[in-house]
Amino acid sequence: MAVGVGFTGRKVLLTIGGVGSIAIQEKNVSINNEPVDVTSDSSNGWTTMLAEPGNKALEMGFSGVVENLNLVLSVMNNTSQIYACTLTYPEGSVIAGDFFFGSLGNTGPFKEAFTFEASLSSSGEVTFTAGT
Repeated sequence: MAVGVGFTGRKVLLTIGGVGSIAIQEKNVSINNEPVDVTSDSSNGWTTMLAEPGNKALEMGFSGVVENLNLVLSVMNNTSQIYACTLTYPEGSVIAGDFFFGSLGNTGPFKEAFTFEASLSSSGEVTFTAGT
């Protein structure tokens, strides 16, 4: 088993609408393939799925520390909530596409940093380009 393989989360860069300087602390990616059920009498009671998904979607969630209100202003004031986003991994792999800014929430305990949580949902085809 190789020791030290992998990378820390802070080395994965999320860029939203060309801006990569948001104070993000956590990021997550979820790829969703919606199955197409083709079960019939000849399936003998077993669920049967098409190999190709009916819909594909990629969702990204992220959270961090509120340093300014630019993110809030953008989500509140922009007519379009579709943003070009990229997720860049340390070895150069990139996930890229247009994403709908679905939610933004703020929380702030009395003596701790004011934080945010947000989610993005893919709109259209998302690409994955492998790094080196």
